Amino acid sequence: MTFQFQPLDEAGIQIYRSWFEDAITRKRISYPDEIWVNYVQHSDHVYVWTIWQAADCVGVLQADVENNLAYFVLTMNPAFRGRGYCKKIIQTFVELEEMQTVRVFEAQIEKDNIASLKCHAAAGFKQVSEDEDFYHWRRQVVAPSHAVS
Repeated sequence: MTFQFQPLDEAGIQIYRSWFEDAITRKRISYPDEIWVNYVQHSDHVYVWTIWQAADCVGVLQADVENNLAYFVLTMNPAFRGRGYCKKIIQTFVELEEMQTVRVFEAQIEKDNIASLKCHAAAGFKQVSEDEDFYHWRRQVVAPSHAVS
């Protein structure tokens, strides 16, 4: 299974917005309004990709990168949940050219999002802390390769 990461464009924004008809997506992720679009399009430290598997957009990933740390959020297309894509997408993400200077990847996951918790664990992340609503997960990597063994 191969995934292609394409920088977010106007068509991708429209695809992404269509996923918010789904109640789970609305519960987990903030709607990509014009403020968000402006932020991601005009911030040098922010990367957003649509993720494609063949002709299907299966996910959107946003990474905010500063000082060798990437905080990221992966949103799955509701039609492609439960297919085992999350782990492979994250493994592909950490290998992207744009992420080669990153040494720490972080994500925060709602405590009741069991699928995402399992996915991040399978992708080599460890829970490092928690607050009232979220578990905080981290994966550290060493140069020169981010490959998972």
